[in-house]
Amino acid sequence: MLARSALPVLHQFVPSLLKGDAVGVHTRLVRDLLVEKGLHSTVYAAAWAPEFDTFCRPFDSYDGGAALYQFAVGSGVGDYVARHVRRLAVCSHNVTPPRFFAGWGQPAVQEAAAWGDRQLRTLAESATLGIADSSFNADGLRQAGFRDPVVVPLLMDPSNLRPDTENGPLGSPAEDKQGIDWLFVGRLVPNKAQHDLVLAFALHRVTSPGSRLWLVGRTDSPRYETALRHLIAALDLGDAVAITGPVDDGTLAAYYRNADVFVSASEHEGFCLPLVEAMHHGLPIVAHASSAVAETLGGAGICITDKRPHAIASAVEAAVARPRRGPGPGPERAARFELDRVRHQLWDVLSEWLTAG
Repeated sequence: MLARSALPVLHQFVPSLLKGDAVGVHTRLVRDLLVEKGLHSTVYAAAWAPEFDTFCRPFDSYDGGAALYQFAVGSGVGDYVARHVRRLAVCSHNVTPPRFFAGWGQPAVQEAAAWGDRQLRTLAESATLGIADSSFNADGLRQAGFRDPVVVPLLMDPSNLRPDTENGPLGSPAEDKQGIDWLFVGRLVPNKAQHDLVLAFALHRVTSPGSRLWLVGRTDSPRYETALRHLIAALDLGDAVAITGPVDDGTLAAYYRNADVFVSASEHEGFCLPLVEAMHHGLPIVAHASSAVAETLGGAGICITDKRPHAIASAVEAAVARPRRGPGPGPERAARFELDRVRHQLWDVLSEWLTAG
């Protein structure tokens, strides 16, 4: 057996490795794949959760070798990679346009987004492979100067989402409900447009007073959360709309299991992992057809281009009224993103690139 130092090398760089976000999950699953294939692979980052101490190192301790950069925002890590990595591949998860953060008291976040646009063009000058998790993101790579980017979906495993209990936060699936339970999963940030969901839900609740709306995800924009809570209070929806904050996997699975419909009004998604999770759980889906949303959904739900409250509310009512014979199209579509399948796709791309030297 080769000594560890003699193993082929493919490291990863990422600005930060967090436990609950899609890029963090993807990065860890990529590392598992690389190690399984016999490569030495360290994750270099500026910050990471303590449980990743065994395989994470400070980005400026990199000592050479081929590397894959998980790109999602402008950062000092990206600048370091552009200067120091000689054999470089870039996987783009997209940068949220800075305009979405204007006026929300987050100038640093707005600048990081603008920085990301500039940085991607710099990375294109040195990278010899561009990977995108959607065709939408591949277009962004082409615009930045990458030649012939390859599309490989996000690595994920929604089958790991299992409810901790039979009931969960929404009650038992067999419970006699008084209305329709709406669900959205995603960070509280302006581009996710949870305010549009609240406005549509308020209209829906006029005729369905027992309905509830669950907004699940961490807050990345405190001012936006404050404005959202003021909107909920102004519409007298405090007893019907819940902002849950981050939840563990078992609780998240319970939300998917017991909700009646997944609704997204998001204005910008590079891929949208929660859509796949909702499809995996067989939920009817209504989603605003922005960015990569329609591509990810692939027809397994209702895509809308009109986000006015009555349009969203009408689409929700149509989605839940459809006869549900068998599992529906969602699980079949979600199977296209099944972990083993995507691992094979990614390894084919990376191994060809590594072999090409």
